[in-house]
Amino acid sequence: MSKEEYKKKLQKKLDIEYERLGEYEIEVSITASAISKFELKQRINECREEINKLEAQINSLEDYQKISHKTESNPEEKQPSAKDETLGVLFKKTVDDY
Repeated sequence: MSKEEYKKKLQKKLDIEYERLGEYEIEVSITASAISKFELKQRINECREEINKLEAQINSLEDYQKISHKTESNPEEKQPSAKDETLGVLFKKTVDDY
């Protein structure tokens, strides 16, 4: 499964959780029984936890894709050149002299 397919799957799960959350919130407002309200509030909390988890996974995946896209679009940033390494050695020697 590609990262894009996985992201779509997570988004679909997130949409379902939001639907469930909405349904539970409506039920709480029309339910008279204290026991039923308590159970529904627990389900609401579980939905919110799952929503937070899914959103974190989606954001993490998006961040990873942004980072990997940056490094793919700028491959010269991946490896320092010989010139950079030489300058780094010279700078270190200069700093060490002080």
